[in-house]
Amino acid sequence: MPLLDILLIDDSEKDPSWLEHSFESILQWNSPNSLSKISVLVLSQRLPGARDGIMNMVHPRGGSIGRMSLAVSNCPRTKSGYPLWDIFEDVRELGKDFLTSRFLTVQHPEFLWGPHRLDRTIRFLENNDPITALGNLRRIGTRDRDGLWDPAETERVLEVISQKGLSSLAGEWDQVPSTHWVWWEESGPLPGPSSWKEDIFFIRNEFLEDLRFWETEDRLFFQDVWDPLRALFDLIGEAGWWVPIERMDRQVHEEWHLFHGKGFCYGCEEIRDWFLERPERFQQTTFMWKAMWDNLIALRGETKEVPVQIYEMRGSPGGTLDRFRSKMEGKLKEIDLGKWGKRVIA
Repeated sequence: MPLLDILLIDDSEKDPSWLEHSFESILQWNSPNSLSKISVLVLSQRLPGARDGIMNMVHPRGGSIGRMSLAVSNCPRTKSGYPLWDIFEDVRELGKDFLTSRFLTVQHPEFLWGPHRLDRTIRFLENNDPITALGNLRRIGTRDRDGLWDPAETERVLEVISQKGLSSLAGEWDQVPSTHWVWWEESGPLPGPSSWKEDIFFIRNEFLEDLRFWETEDRLFFQDVWDPLRALFDLIGEAGWWVPIERMDRQVHEEWHLFHGKGFCYGCEEIRDWFLERPERFQQTTFMWKAMWDNLIALRGETKEVPVQIYEMRGSPGGTLDRFRSKMEGKLKEIDLGKWGKRVIA
């Protein structure tokens, strides 16, 4: 049985070549032994015609991987075909068939594994058997004159990949300017015991299953996994428990995060109307806030950073993260966390 499940989200807003680059960064720089210990599931949110190319790209290359599969999101779609994605719902549907390894990580097409980092990550997980381990996600490039992420380095890297292939980047990996994803710090956090920070994570499937993480709340449309995990560990601490988290060294694990504009295509009249036409299902959620939709729709076009409107949709009363946190807080009162950590407050 593989050691690590890699859930690779194929969203419809990025060029399919990015998924290919991400997949290649797993295959090219790591040993057959490590590849045999992973299970990769590409979860595609694309329309059927667009998915055909993804399937043709993935399956011929997956022979050395312990298990390789492509799944199609059953998320509802608008009349134009845009997916109203809900990763939690997808995982609930896939769970019994996919989440069978000891550890899970969730990846995106804009992530590129560093040379030999999967080999070393597999070795770390085998030797240390953490409940949760954090990796090191690095945004490549620098800030522009407005203090925002400059896309120039990502554009250069993509051009190199296009002209010479991904393997040509191995020699310059450590020289490419990058900063830690969360803090914009050059060095990033130190390895060792850590608190939860938004980053690449490797977490035991059994831990998430015991806490019924994926079943905590439905209707989590347009909600990533990282914020609910942060809420989970915050709530564990507030309940008086400590569950250990280990940060890996950058030489053990490191991935690049390529720049991509944030289009937030779900901020449009068609998707607003889809929710507003279903008041019974979405009552007491932010999806019924017309003012919130007006603010989202006003964004129009791409931004370099996540705008406040997205945080409002997720974090306000009735938002996806607010509802998740409320339900999980109640669940933790019924769960004995002694299996996973220790009491720090009586």
